[in-house]
Amino acid sequence: MADDWSAVEETISNDSSFYGDEEMKDSLEEKASAYDPLPYWSHIHPHQLSTIAHRNLTSSSSTAAAATAAEVSTAKSLASRRRHPHDGRTHCWQVTESVSEFLKRLPPSTTRAEDIGPWIHVRNPLDKTDYDATNIADLVAKGTDLLHSFENEKSRLEAEHEKKTTTTGTGTGKGRRTTAPLTRKLNALREQLKADIFAVARSAGVTTGKWMLFPTEDRVDEFWAVVAEATVKGELGVEAKVATKDEEAGGASAARLIAVYTQDFEDKDDIRRVLLKLVDLGLVNEDQRPIYYKCDAYTYLEIKSRNPYGLSASMFSSRDVLTGKI
Repeated sequence: MADDWSAVEETISNDSSFYGDEEMKDSLEEKASAYDPLPYWSHIHPHQLSTIAHRNLTSSSSTAAAATAAEVSTAKSLASRRRHPHDGRTHCWQVTESVSEFLKRLPPSTTRAEDIGPWIHVRNPLDKTDYDATNIADLVAKGTDLLHSFENEKSRLEAEHEKKTTTTGTGTGKGRRTTAPLTRKLNALREQLKADIFAVARSAGVTTGKWMLFPTEDRVDEFWAVVAEATVKGELGVEAKVATKDEEAGGASAARLIAVYTQDFEDKDDIRRVLLKLVDLGLVNEDQRPIYYKCDAYTYLEIKSRNPYGLSASMFSSRDVLTGKI
């Protein structure tokens, strides 16, 4: 029997696959640490039939009220002890450390990608978004189908236009056909593609987007310190990240990406607010080269500059916002 029990213990030990692989365990631990019991105890539990029946059995309504108050108090105590989703992740700011300690621990100018990965993260501690609720795989699958359908329809329209041009002749005068009708059809098709991608992104919960800063390596620590401090104070967006040092990317003149995230790529007021704060912090200047805002849906679908769909990789620029174009 002892041998049998030893075999069981070995099967479900911390080192076994019983609990899942490392990625699965990290995901489950993050979900557990982010769970907030307060809404259940304060808004759901008091109104359940079993709770109401139990109260009816008590001799005094004041006793039931006191019990409910105790339940809510316990829930608040549990909520106050919950961990921040980035706790324990070495490439992220921890709520237990000051921003200055975080910057000293992970200076982006010298922190190497091969040591901690491609990004250093800092998250607004007030943000309660459950990013595990997003379905990136669903977005990528449906978005890819949309892109393929666009390419097929684009090819059909171009072939149809070419056939008409060949039939009527390509010379000057009455036989010459303009490309304007084709252009109008493709523009309409492209606008529909954008709308469909945004709808799929929202359905999948992938609504975040980011302003992108590109300081040179010799200034990345300076820029990142300002962004990190403001993010922790809740003055910018929900999160920010900076690229770590890539030994093959170049020297001090090489650009480093700093992404400042907002919650919703369609919330123009919030996007404008974050940009104006970046201006106020001295990181963006209206008279200098603009920065750009990109939705994460485009990032996951790998829609970059000069893509075959004719889509703009970014949604708009800082110049668009600061001059009132959006």
